[in-house]
Amino acid sequence: MFRRRVVWLVAAIALAILAPAAALPGVHEHWHSDAASTGTGAVQGDWQIDANRSDGAILLRLRHVEPNQQWSWSSDVEVSEFTGLSRSRIQGASGPVTFSLERDAGSFRCEGRLGHGHGSGDYVFRGNPAFRAELERSGVRDVSDQSLMSLTIHDVSREWIRELQARGYRTLTLDDMVRLKIHGVDLAYLDGLEGVGYPRFEADDLVRLKIHGVDPGYIRSLALGDTRLTADDLVRLKIHGVDAEFVRDLRGLGYSDLTTDDLVRLRLNGVTSDFVRDMKGLRLPTLTADDLVRLKLHGVTPEFARRVKARHADATVDDLIRIRLRGDTES
Repeated sequence: MFRRRVVWLVAAIALAILAPAAALPGVHEHWHSDAASTGTGAVQGDWQIDANRSDGAILLRLRHVEPNQQWSWSSDVEVSEFTGLSRSRIQGASGPVTFSLERDAGSFRCEGRLGHGHGSGDYVFRGNPAFRAELERSGVRDVSDQSLMSLTIHDVSREWIRELQARGYRTLTLDDMVRLKIHGVDLAYLDGLEGVGYPRFEADDLVRLKIHGVDPGYIRSLALGDTRLTADDLVRLKIHGVDAEFVRDLRGLGYSDLTTDDLVRLRLNGVTSDFVRDMKGLRLPTLTADDLVRLKLHGVTPEFARRVKARHADATVDDLIRIRLRGDTES
């Protein structure tokens, strides 16, 4: 599989999936270039290979230039993904080489020189007529070669599109699918989210969740029960370090109905479970999440509160803050 490391210098495709049809959803495509191909020929460019890296990976770079735009792409590729190329050939003596990289949507046929772990040359990309035909049977017209090239690079296959549809993702654009591929949002990830009660997110949300490390295991660890959080909530909790231990400790201290905002504010202001436990031990009349944040913000420590309570047993949160602001523990 590719480990995507993509540099798009110009937006490549904007393809919209409409209502599902016989085999694939209907798609409309727009390529923003006066020089765009409309699926009637091939796309040419140049390639480079670097296999002399410390991690042993094979880095493939592809570049395509047109009068009004260009893009470049690079990724680590397994040698088994090439047709007509082997590790021994890559590391062998320098000489002419021909190989291809083939995917469902099309193939890159590469020619040039290669040896001692380095190579370069030219490629010709040709879209897969069967892939294009299936899209057209679903109502797509004038599918560009550049669009098929993007789908090929990111290994977006017809089967993968069908699997997404089967999971309820019927309104994704093909550009959405490319982004899901780039960020590693695979079918197992989607199935895992459904398994913890989240069967459907928008593409933008899926990408954000994946980028910030919100996985099914994290959601499960929060033990939310029937509570359903938004993607924004989940990302905020993850970003601010709200983990299973923090939530569990607060629940054990009687805070079982905290909102996402409460949890984030507590974390942001350094309110720990130990702080909450110590403050609750002082038997204050009320001690809400807002109270805990206020106490922390004004520097009211458990030790300070204990000294005040020793003299004023009925002191409230407001009293503690007022005395702290005066710098007077004797009042």
